[in-house]
Amino acid sequence: MRSETRFALGWAAQLRWRLALYGGVLLVTTALEGMGLGMLVPILQTISEQADDNIFVRVITEAFAFVGLEYSLRSLIAVFTVVILAKYLFVAYSRHLTRVLSARITYGLRRQTFDNLMGAPLGYYYKVRLGDVVATLVTSSQNAGAIIEYGMLMLSAIVFCALYLTLNMIISVPLTVLAITLAGTAYLAILPRMRKGYGQGTEEKTLIDRMNTFLYDRLAGIKLVKAFGTERRQTERFDAIIDRFRKLAIEITDNRVIASLFMEPLLFLLVVVSLVVSIELLDLSLASMLAFLVVFVQILPKAKVIQANHLLLNELLPHVSRIQALIESAGEREQLSGNRPISAIEQGIRFDQVSYRYPGAVDFALEDVSVEIKVGTTTAIVGGSGGGKTTLVDLLLRLHDPERGRITVDGVPLTEFVPAAWHQLVGVVEQEPYLFNETVQDNIRYGQIGSEPHAVEQAAVVAHAHEFISQLPDGYTTMVGTRGMTLSGGQKQRIALARALVRDPSVLVLDEATSALDTESERLIQQAMAELHGHTTLVVVAHRLSTIRHADLILVVEGGRIVESGNHETLMRRSGRYQDFYDMQHELQHPHVESAGT
Repeated sequence: MRSETRFALGWAAQLRWRLALYGGVLLVTTALEGMGLGMLVPILQTISEQADDNIFVRVITEAFAFVGLEYSLRSLIAVFTVVILAKYLFVAYSRHLTRVLSARITYGLRRQTFDNLMGAPLGYYYKVRLGDVVATLVTSSQNAGAIIEYGMLMLSAIVFCALYLTLNMIISVPLTVLAITLAGTAYLAILPRMRKGYGQGTEEKTLIDRMNTFLYDRLAGIKLVKAFGTERRQTERFDAIIDRFRKLAIEITDNRVIASLFMEPLLFLLVVVSLVVSIELLDLSLASMLAFLVVFVQILPKAKVIQANHLLLNELLPHVSRIQALIESAGEREQLSGNRPISAIEQGIRFDQVSYRYPGAVDFALEDVSVEIKVGTTTAIVGGSGGGKTTLVDLLLRLHDPERGRITVDGVPLTEFVPAAWHQLVGVVEQEPYLFNETVQDNIRYGQIGSEPHAVEQAAVVAHAHEFISQLPDGYTTMVGTRGMTLSGGQKQRIALARALVRDPSVLVLDEATSALDTESERLIQQAMAELHGHTTLVVVAHRLSTIRHADLILVVEGGRIVESGNHETLMRRSGRYQDFYDMQHELQHPHVESAGT
């Protein structure tokens, strides 16, 4: 059994009582079907006025006598009608149950996958393509749930076929053996179609992932596409993907058609051969022969259901494989332990010989870092790209735990605190803030779910965002568009600052929050920082050194280590790396103007 099948059955096992109910309904439906078809021989014999003694007549006669019914054509037809109508009701209910089971599995897979994605470490997202992840979560989980539905439909068809064959064995063993032989031949003929269907399903899943990833990337980066004038090129690339999808859809249909061509002619041949054999070689009564054919005709659509659903299952199994892989890979959570509550920081935060190395990396991103961040102060972190600034901030945010050393808060190891409680004390504003395609108010409220409108507005005032928000078409209820594309960079940054401030954080981290802003937006952000100084602990990762001249402590980070620390005046007197950075930026901002004619 394939691992995909075991995976799907494992999820189905979680719905034991519903499966048991389905099994009971299927047994009742099968019994009703058998009872109805078993009454065909007595009915046909009564109509043709034959008196052939057989097991069907004996059982029905005894059953009628037991319940006190008169054995007559009218009674036979009445009971037959009631039994068949009851069977249809149970068939309808069984179909409802299969859909319920399929929907529950799909729901469970999507919920488990999303929960795992939310708990996966940041490093996981550095290795995956988000378009693939979204396609797998949405499409593959749907198809994985459909496997349960198709599998149960196939099981139902197999049970009914077993019933029909049993009835036909009672009527005529030779004819039934002949039917099984020809049906088996038809099934062997379509086995290659099954294997091909699995390969086509694998390619279909790959194309779905490619299409979703391409759409996600290009639509999210539509501004860049238009700025570089590559719309036609992107259309051509998308056309190549969907053209292959079109061709594959035709190939899948052709494979199904070929499979049905193997199955249906052989089943038709089986009917013809059965008629010839029953007439020429077997001494069957007309009623028995007609009953055999009626039962056999019932087998034909069920056999087609088995063949079609078996083919569909092979096409959908690759989707199960992908959702299984996604659940398992995203389920490798980075365990952040801790059960100690925390509601405030009294003294400060200390890094004590902290080292961290990303999973799979050889070198440390941060090594033997020791620093103290006092409450109410502003600590700035500067340095070149790849020096370890982001890693230091991520450890402070507790997105990772140190590999060596420890981080303490008021003397207590950070790892002892409840992660969610610590995150509640920290706000962060990134260099490129992400805004959801919701209203301005919802984006600010994201920092503190359930915040009242006045709290949202107050945070916007502190972030110097209230004025421009009030001038938007719908004020705080204005939709910001995908990634906040309707707003300027400075406006997005100030909304992100308001989002961090609405939770009234003890520690506010500004991760190069002013590096790409215009002068006016930078001035407003700096003004907000100045107003927060003294009662909020600020940690500022800075590219523009002019923004952190008044910081209480400046850390120069290079090669994963702190190479210099002190305030602006102290570092300038040392004539070290900080002064090099400062002089370089000053030269870029105020280049020497060469005289004319040189």
